[in-house]
Amino acid sequence: MATVIGMPKLSDTMEDGTVANWLKTIGDYVDEGEALVEIETDKATMEYQSPEEGYLLHIVLQTGETANLNDPLAVLGDNKDEQLDLDTLLDKKVANQPVSTVEQMVVSEQSATTVNTTGQRSSPLARKLAAQRGIDLNEVQGSGPHGRIVARDLEVKGVSDKTTGRLSGMRRTIAKRLVQATQQIPHYYLKRSANLEQLANSRQQIVDSLQQKISLNSIIAFMCIKALQQHPRINSSWAENSIIEHRQINLAIAVAIDDGLITPVVANSETLDLFTLDSAIKGLAQKARHGQLTPDEYTGGTFTISNLGMYGIEEFTAIINPPQAAILAIGAAIPTPVVADDGTIVRQLRASFTLSSDHRLIDGAVGAQFLATLVNYFEYPLTAIV
Repeated sequence: MATVIGMPKLSDTMEDGTVANWLKTIGDYVDEGEALVEIETDKATMEYQSPEEGYLLHIVLQTGETANLNDPLAVLGDNKDEQLDLDTLLDKKVANQPVSTVEQMVVSEQSATTVNTTGQRSSPLARKLAAQRGIDLNEVQGSGPHGRIVARDLEVKGVSDKTTGRLSGMRRTIAKRLVQATQQIPHYYLKRSANLEQLANSRQQIVDSLQQKISLNSIIAFMCIKALQQHPRINSSWAENSIIEHRQINLAIAVAIDDGLITPVVANSETLDLFTLDSAIKGLAQKARHGQLTPDEYTGGTFTISNLGMYGIEEFTAIINPPQAAILAIGAAIPTPVVADDGTIVRQLRASFTLSSDHRLIDGAVGAQFLATLVNYFEYPLTAIV
């Protein structure tokens, strides 16, 4: 008995997956529930436990290859030395036909074969693999009946006149969602700058007095939470027939990782003190950079902050992450000459903050009031911290 294992759905937003690493090799016996392969989803790399037991007879997707949900991933069987008609077996899986024992599977050549431009026939799996690997089937010699191109013919054939980088599942998802967000959400932008001298001094006093390091980014996040409590419309979501104002503040923090961006979420952040928030943000960022986030740690955000100040970016606008209603872009804190009320020139540590809002549910005045509260917290931090 042979069983085709399909690409699993490892998160609610997953539409396809990429093989990151096989944890078993052909011929190994795999117990049900044992880790079989690591799959790269749109958010993280996760282990997939085998839903069946048996010998690993065939690996369909090699490391780095991508497939849609339920597409063939591997074949398990009861007999380590079982002879498989792989093309018939996998073609039936691609066509969503019932898969039984190898001896019982018969697929008519007419229904399972397509003729290419040179008159050659090819199986559905061969066409799918060719598309994934950039192979022109017109340049492949088939070894199946009547010259039919089958999957094994592609294992030794790679035709390409250019070099391209692999598009990761995360990068594809980012591209899709950014296009959707920019097309469907009416963005507008409000910018304020703030004097961070007091904030920087308060941070240093905390470090000196308590001998405990705390990041400036965490203090800014703490201020954002306090301001969101004062202006709940910013912490809301658009629904087709209603506006949802969230009682909890699930703060999402944008973290740059290899080939992408992820926003781990501090759930119920309004219940955390400054030091607990700092620890939570640092822990999630560390897990994000190592691809160890679980789905509940990167979903459910209600408001996002994105800080590029550490890269020297003075100001920028960010794209809203739906279904959220807003995102705050934070620029670098830069020593800046400022004209004081008495006409003298003074030095201030100033940073720019740009709020991107969904105009369907956040009016300009509401966004402006939120930023005014936030700037007040930045310039008089004890009003928020104490």
